[in-house]
Amino acid sequence: MNNTIALIMPYFGKWPQWSGLFFDSCKCNTSIDFWFFTDCQVPESTKEAKNMHFVEVSFEDYCNMVSERLGVDFHPAKPIKLCDLKPFYGHIHHDILEGYDFWGYGDCDLVWGDIRAFYTDSLLRRYNVLSTHADRLSGHLAILHNTPKITELPLKHRDWRKILMDDNNHAFDEQAFTLMLYPGAKLLWKAHKWIFLKFRFDNEWFAYTRFCDRFNKLVGLHRRRILFTERDTTPWEEPWMTGKKWLYENGHVVDTDTGEEIIYLHFLTLKKLWKGDYCHPTGCKATISFKGIEGTKC
Repeated sequence: MNNTIALIMPYFGKWPQWSGLFFDSCKCNTSIDFWFFTDCQVPESTKEAKNMHFVEVSFEDYCNMVSERLGVDFHPAKPIKLCDLKPFYGHIHHDILEGYDFWGYGDCDLVWGDIRAFYTDSLLRRYNVLSTHADRLSGHLAILHNTPKITELPLKHRDWRKILMDDNNHAFDEQAFTLMLYPGAKLLWKAHKWIFLKFRFDNEWFAYTRFCDRFNKLVGLHRRRILFTERDTTPWEEPWMTGKKWLYENGHVVDTDTGEEIIYLHFLTLKKLWKGDYCHPTGCKATISFKGIEGTKC
């Protein structure tokens, strides 16, 4: 792989119960470096992984560093506020990111597939910004070209200081920063609200995202070197979907219904339904469904 990628992943509190599966999927993406800033114990299973880096730091000290490097008072009550901070990681962690071609961020409530199978060198040469959503920058994985133009862009938002110093979460990563990159996204959001939701389309999200793909092509989003395309990473609790299963094995995630590989499986909805023994911390091979995770440990 010619293009180098680093994902910045601050995480504070306690590793989630599926962390064994998550870390295994990080290790399997050997051509991507994962940088964790955390107060959690470094997992034994990751210590031999050359692409996984852990900086042990308290949440308070991390916020102190952010405040110093951005010149603002960033001391939120809860780590969830880090969502607003994601677009600023390129600036905050410039010392670590020097030498990487691309940087990005993601979430820990997921299991990665083979990221490079989707974001190939050919694709990275064509685009500066890559998102797994069709209408916005995705918070669970976004990859950006490591250039001053992209890295310093969030600092040009007129209210960025106010947003970061407000304890509330403004979803700056998926909303305000999206509009800085692609103002046309506002039209897509209006279409979703006033057409797709109002008229209750069958498989509404599927229909909407396919509309977004066509709209983005029509307006020439690719000429801005931005790739917004829906990767269908986040299952929703809908009757036609709740019986679905996904198989994770050796760094690949496959939809067992279609046999198609996906870039990652996001647990946003799934984890809200998992209870007790239905969710097992697993390792190298697992079946994932709306009931939980079942598999074998590494």
